[in-house]
Amino acid sequence: MNTFSPARVRLGAFLLYATGVFFVAQIIAQLAWPGYSISQYDVNALGVTQCGQYTNGSGGLSFYACSPLHVVMNIGFILLGIFLSAGMILTRSAWPRRRLSQVGVAFVAVSGLGAILAGLFLANVNFGLHVLGALINFLFAGSGILLLGAGIRRHYGGIAAWSFVLGCITIAGFILYSGGIFLILGPGGMERVLGFSPVVWAMGLGVVLLLQDRTDKHTDTAS
Repeated sequence: MNTFSPARVRLGAFLLYATGVFFVAQIIAQLAWPGYSISQYDVNALGVTQCGQYTNGSGGLSFYACSPLHVVMNIGFILLGIFLSAGMILTRSAWPRRRLSQVGVAFVAVSGLGAILAGLFLANVNFGLHVLGALINFLFAGSGILLLGAGIRRHYGGIAAWSFVLGCITIAGFILYSGGIFLILGPGGMERVLGFSPVVWAMGLGVVLLLQDRTDKHTDTAS
């Protein structure tokens, strides 16, 4: 049963917007690391718990990693995953009861579990599980966003277009990053294209749903 619940959707929309805490955590961790290169160093390096040699996820670039506020970054990963998964589950009643949209919602929710996994199992502690978490996050987010967009295109054209754009950027970023094609962005920049797109999508979706709720309330009051 997928009964519409305004209160649940409102809370879910807020949590989707709150995924932006990931950006806050990253900025804080970056500022504590002198000489950190956004274009060359990946985000995962900010979560490394011990100072030492570190190898980039795809670029094969080795560098000395030392992130004093790694705890902040890893909490950011975990909160991102919790907010994304919970937000998608709570807002699922807002979407048409079509298989595409429901599978899309489920996929994006699963992608949040990948972010949690990446935040719990750090690259320098358990590289295998960390990479698995990142893959789950990237692949399920990109495909889920596209599926949701396809499932709601007749009812919510604007959100569908937003989803197609960010979903395609996520998938394209994954393909380019995995293939070692970084264009002018560098490995760190391309990873951010890949990793930031689902978060930007979630924040935008949260804003739209919150504004829609406010509009509906105003309409009800006026009538």
